[in-house]
Amino acid sequence: MYVEMVVLPSLPTIERQFGITESEASWVLSSETLAGLAFAPILGKLADNYGRKRVLLATLMVYFVAVFLTSMAPTYPILIMLRAIQGIGLSINPIGYTLLRERLDPKEWPVTKRLTSLAPFSS
Repeated sequence: MYVEMVVLPSLPTIERQFGITESEASWVLSSETLAGLAFAPILGKLADNYGRKRVLLATLMVYFVAVFLTSMAPTYPILIMLRAIQGIGLSINPIGYTLLRERLDPKEWPVTKRLTSLAPFSS
């Protein structure tokens, strides 16, 4: 999440560098978030079909390339496009959590208590 939020203090500089408004600069953050949300179910399905580890590693490679290229974006539209591609990095969290849970012994899983106070709401 560091790479996603480190851009926040840079927004005024990005505005000046590309000659854009504050509302246009907000797309630097929004494009990544929206792309990440859109990619999550797609990557989940790909992970189920082709293997979680394989999809996770491929996604990380795309993400790292996008992060590198974003730092050299020459124009605002290219910056937004690369940030959207970079949003794929937000989509790997569910796959990572699933891989972790598969590797952990059930004794190491977080303990959850049953909520008996919700009994009146159950059907």
